[in-house]
Amino acid sequence: MLNEPTRDKLKALKLDAMAQAWDEQQRNPEVQKLNFDERFGMLVDEDWEWGLRDHPESATQVGDRRYDDKLDDMSLEAIERRKVHAREMLARAKKIDASKLGEVDRTNLALFVRNYEIAVEGQRFPDELLCSTNCTACTASWPTSPRSCRARPWPITKTS
Repeated sequence: MLNEPTRDKLKALKLDAMAQAWDEQQRNPEVQKLNFDERFGMLVDEDWEWGLRDHPESATQVGDRRYDDKLDDMSLEAIERRKVHAREMLARAKKIDASKLGEVDRTNLALFVRNYEIAVEGQRFPDELLCSTNCTACTASWPTSPRSCRARPWPITKTS
């Protein structure tokens, strides 16, 4: 596959971060020397670091103190950024030839891919639009939450 068409396809799919990573890999001769196990390890490391930066509260929970001065960004823009990241990671992981991995890494790759498949499939049902409270489970508050929720993502109709 030629570099320019690959980059164009990634951008057309709105996978800009992946296109940028592709460009960086193409410029780095050291990456070309890595075997598949090492490339998969790089993918996992990159995803882990991204997760720590994007979820600083989780980073603190696992003992990484670099982000102790930050809180998770729950804005719609940040949520969309996470969705794009999940699609990009899934696409990148699916391009790894599992037959060239060792048995343990093959299993790890399958789990990694499945985790992101679930995340991407779940994007069809945007849970960030659900109205919930911090004191009850979502299902427990469904009968009353539309009336008490300020966001009101769906129209309320009166019944007699």
